[in-house]
Amino acid sequence: MPLGQSTWHRRNSLAVAIFFTPIALILYFHSAISSQTFLFRRWLANSSLSTFDKMSGSSCPVTQWNTNKRTEFGRNGCAVFGWPSTGGVFIKEPADIVDLEYLGLDRFQPSSRSTDVHEEDLFCEKMHRLGAAWWESEEDYTDVLLGMRQRSLVESSEVVFGWPSTGGVWVLRLEDREKLPKDFGKIHMALNMDERCRVIEGYGGTFYPNPEDVQGLMS
Repeated sequence: MPLGQSTWHRRNSLAVAIFFTPIALILYFHSAISSQTFLFRRWLANSSLSTFDKMSGSSCPVTQWNTNKRTEFGRNGCAVFGWPSTGGVFIKEPADIVDLEYLGLDRFQPSSRSTDVHEEDLFCEKMHRLGAAWWESEEDYTDVLLGMRQRSLVESSEVVFGWPSTGGVWVLRLEDREKLPKDFGKIHMALNMDERCRVIEGYGGTFYPNPEDVQGLMS
């Protein structure tokens, strides 16, 4: 091929590449966003947030939250919900074997909240003693999980309680749940509460012979 023609071909190929590269990038990102949107919608459809109804006179979908559930099993574990009479919701997620045993819940079958207000409040107190977080609503909790708003300082903290069979309580306070020890998953490997207490002690937790001495723990 003559030198002039070869140069023309190279320039032409470069021009084509310059022209089509932005288009290819746009198509790639559009595909990626569409894929993520699809995955999010599929997750939403398979979760407790999945029931959508049309608002009267509006095309916007409205999420119907299930406020009767006690436990909810997912691909990576279980979540426990408590519904106090004062409003809001306590959520313990992930809830492990020790949590479920302490709360008297089935480890394999989902359950529903109590229809008795007093019983439900007592259950919420037990959840609080496990370090379950209180949220204004499940929607608010989901907004934080999806990154629609930042966690407050209180929401960012992590508190783990252990109730040994010999009495008292172990308390482990961590200021930022995003900076947990790399091996913190060991806390979920405990098979009973005494094992959990030993793990808490290993992370530098504090033992209180009298649970009443732990501020805000006993209501």
